Amino acid sequence: MKVLEVNRAMLGKQNQCRQLIELLPDIKGVGFDALYLLPVLEKGELNAVGSPYCIRDFWKLDHDFGTDEDWDDLQRACAQQQLEIWIDWVMNHSAWDHSWMTMNPEWYIWDENNQACVHPLGTDWTDVAQLSFHHDCVAHFADLALDWILKRGIKGFRCDASYRIPPRVWDVFFQRLGMQKRNALWLADNRFSEMNELGFDGCFSDGPLDFSGSVWNKIYDHDRSASGILWNKEDDIRLYQMKGDKEGELNWLIGMGMMFPHQQISFFENQDFDPEKWTSWLKQLKSFS
Repeated sequence: MKVLEVNRAMLGKQNQCRQLIELLPDIKGVGFDALYLLPVLEKGELNAVGSPYCIRDFWKLDHDFGTDEDWDDLQRACAQQQLEIWIDWVMNHSAWDHSWMTMNPEWYIWDENNQACVHPLGTDWTDVAQLSFHHDCVAHFADLALDWILKRGIKGFRCDASYRIPPRVWDVFFQRLGMQKRNALWLADNRFSEMNELGFDGCFSDGPLDFSGSVWNKIYDHDRSASGILWNKEDDIRLYQMKGDKEGELNWLIGMGMMFPHQQISFFENQDFDPEKWTSWLKQLKSFS
């Protein structure tokens, strides 16, 4: 299975959903089976740096991405192209200006003086506040996930910071999904020890090439193209291996940032859509499809 990671910041400064709809025939034409969207939800503003993982509302679409009507059109267009829609699932933290901060303060972790919420410890993610995994919050996330499956047609969830969320939380969350859990793939963003026991369907990996059906092998995803190590010989090797996968035995996740080697693409700030770069990227992918 071949999945395209869609960095919506590359789709323009507004109406990104409409731009994506226009690109669907191209995306299907080079052999993709699914779109994995970086967060398309309303971004926070307090302490924000522009990251789409700083989420102020876990249901409302970001105004730069589009409206509910735009999403409905995307869902119909993807169905026509036989493309699944996957999303990033973020439930480790929220934006500092999320309404929960005042309405449900017990849903956050506070400092030792109970004066201020904390950002995720051991990280530099100072633009987001750490959730406490209160049982009501976990139940709310489960209900939201059901809505994304049933109302917005989601077939796959890439669970952001999954390794930072206590196993007991995932256990409760998946139990609450009930039979609907089977109607979508639940994938950890990185491999961690309890992953299989908790009921994850697989994970993403940029480590050694993995032929098991539960691993999606990444090529130059958003973290790499935005701020990580630039394109190297290992990436060339992985692309060559992708070309040799004639029987479709490997699962792939290919970053939309891979317009050409060594290009850095941010997901923190919207950019004008560049049709010439898009065409160049398509030509590169066609040689491996």
